[in-house]
Amino acid sequence: MTDFVTLTCPSCGGQLQITNDIDRFACGHCGTEHLVRRGGGIVTLAPIVEGIKKVQVGTDKMAAELAIVRLEKEINQLNKQIDALNSRYDDIEILPTAFGAGIGGLILTSIVAQNFDAGLIVGVVVFVLAIIVIVALQIIPSSEIPPLQQQLEQKKQELAKQRNIVSK
Repeated sequence: MTDFVTLTCPSCGGQLQITNDIDRFACGHCGTEHLVRRGGGIVTLAPIVEGIKKVQVGTDKMAAELAIVRLEKEINQLNKQIDALNSRYDDIEILPTAFGAGIGGLILTSIVAQNFDAGLIVGVVVFVLAIIVIVALQIIPSSEIPPLQQQLEQKKQELAKQRNIVSK
């Protein structure tokens, strides 16, 4: 018959029977791993925490490395979206376009109305409407950019945080 010591699991309170040849085991009740320490006629249990901490650090670093790759891609995509919005509407020159539309409207309405005064009034109205439309074309995309810039800033902060984890 094998000699054994009965101890209580420090994690769950379950009864444990430990033989002389066991140095490491997992509690049959809760699964917590323990080291058996013997010395001076005393048997004690020490939970295996150091190894778990090392595994956790390694897991955190791996997750951070994957997050860095993902965040860099997302940052590049956001930069491309912002650049596309900026470049799409940078080409519009408000005053020359509005002026050209107003003059075109003036000439067109003068020809159609065969009356210069009526054509002048309609031309001015067309000119003002052209300015309003072109200004609106400038304002709409510029309202799309701040939310993208906010997302971009959040991604950059998260990227810095993940790089910090990897560098530890």
